[in-house]
Amino acid sequence: CVVNDCTNEAPSRLAATWYYPRVTGVPGKYARAALGYNRLLRHMSAIWWATNALVQQGDRERELKMRASVCVWATIFKMALDFAATYKVLVLGDSNVGKTCIVHRYCDERYYDTYISTIGIDFKQKIINLDGTPIKLQIWDTAGQERFRTLTTAYYRGAMGILLMYDVTSLDSFNHLSYWLRNIQENASPDVVKVLAGNKCDAAYQRAVEAERGEKIAESFDMPFFEVSCKQNINIEEAFLTLARRIREQRNRRASLFDSAERAGADQVDLTKEVDQPGEGWRCAC
Repeated sequence: CVVNDCTNEAPSRLAATWYYPRVTGVPGKYARAALGYNRLLRHMSAIWWATNALVQQGDRERELKMRASVCVWATIFKMALDFAATYKVLVLGDSNVGKTCIVHRYCDERYYDTYISTIGIDFKQKIINLDGTPIKLQIWDTAGQERFRTLTTAYYRGAMGILLMYDVTSLDSFNHLSYWLRNIQENASPDVVKVLAGNKCDAAYQRAVEAERGEKIAESFDMPFFEVSCKQNINIEEAFLTLARRIREQRNRRASLFDSAERAGADQVDLTKEVDQPGEGWRCAC
């Protein structure tokens, strides 16, 4: 919903094309918030249809009031997007493999030829439509230099996905993947989702690592693999969308296991638990 366009487009067309994504697959403890979010979106949809009806009836005064209500609810909707789902994603790899470039290309749709080394940690956010569901990706761009690697490990906490990168024109960056995979195993959650990306695939004449080698290591660690180019914008969106989908699948599996465990717990009786016995004055009612 674009608030600024409320008065420029026919409400009948807006109402006919109104689309509101729902939040699904939410773990039990967030279910109430998800329910409220979906109710909010249904309410906004109802307002759009009511505005359309008022236009057809020629009730200009009530139509303007309804439009004001739409703008208020649109603001609330924007705030609700913050709830929808936030996926924390780390971008890891050696220095100068293109981590900052891929984040800028994906989030800002820009490419910078100049190279500026990342100092410590930086992050950007991007709200995407993942198969009809709004998802907020919180993408952390980490420094690849060795002097910052102790700092980098502190940001593994809460990470749901990792985009692990190497440079196809640098054999060293590919060989160092073993270090990064070991680092991930030691610091990240056991069920963190990983995607492997070989950057600078457009530099065919400078290639030092064939795609087959990337595919082989990705297969051995159960990672999707992409060769990407920040300069030519090749496979950037596909890599992040694949990562987001895998994170969602992982969350859905965890939510399903959580619900199954709750149901199983409700059906079980703890035979080791002591039961309060009646006092001495207790008598049968019969």
